[in-house]
Amino acid sequence: MSNLFILTGLPGSGKTTFAKNVLSEHPEIIYLSSDRIRHAFTNYRDNHEKIFSIMNLATLWNLRCNHNVIYDSTNLERRFRIQLYQKAKELKTDTKVFNIFIHPGLEKSILQSEQRKNREDVTPQLIRDMYKTMQIPSLGEDCDCIIVPINEKNKIIDFTDNITFQNYIQNIDRNLLTKTCKGDEYCI
Repeated sequence: MSNLFILTGLPGSGKTTFAKNVLSEHPEIIYLSSDRIRHAFTNYRDNHEKIFSIMNLATLWNLRCNHNVIYDSTNLERRFRIQLYQKAKELKTDTKVFNIFIHPGLEKSILQSEQRKNREDVTPQLIRDMYKTMQIPSLGEDCDCIIVPINEKNKIIDFTDNITFQNYIQNIDRNLLTKTCKGDEYCI
């Protein structure tokens, strides 16, 4: 059995910091990051399709080998999470898919992103634009379990039903629930 931990959140929300904290306690987990892959494959740096093809192949290979995997990227759009979820479920291994939803709020993500070194390419306007495409995870559609880390060290909230998760989201960011579906597109 293997576990896939899909990190979801805006740039600057704390995804990589969360992953580093988990890896410090569980170094056996395989860590895959779209930023690291872009750095390793500089010829494909701006080719998102190629970067995620590499990342998805590495993820599925590691899951087949019964390794646990942290998948670190923004993962804001549900359609991409659904594709990865379905491919993980097609494996002959019994894979459980967790969505680690990290959302301290739009302004805090922008502030934290501005404090990062060597990330001049991630502007406040880019984060605002990405926020417009952000879709909350949905149990049974793009994950088996939703986990929300909270600010206290090593404290998480585990959601096993969509209604309870949506009530939580309503309290932290009502705008994320006002998105309406138009085919494959969601908008505010």
